[in-house]
Amino acid sequence: MKAQIHELLLRLGWVSLAGAMARISNRIGLTIKPVILADGRNAIEVDNDRSYRIVSNLIGQVSS
Repeated sequence: MKAQIHELLLRLGWVSLAGAMARISNRIGLTIKPVILADGRNAIEVDNDRSYRIVSNLIGQVSS
């Protein structure tokens, strides 16, 4: 539930991305910093063989 509140604050512009990460960091006791990449393909999460195949096919289509 708290994650949704942080996301809502961020989407409404009531807190910056750095501010949201600082709030979450304080709450869980770890340092979290956002990483913003120029190419969104780098942000794809691959958890298993199926998603790896899908991502491989998608990236192969884009780079062709």
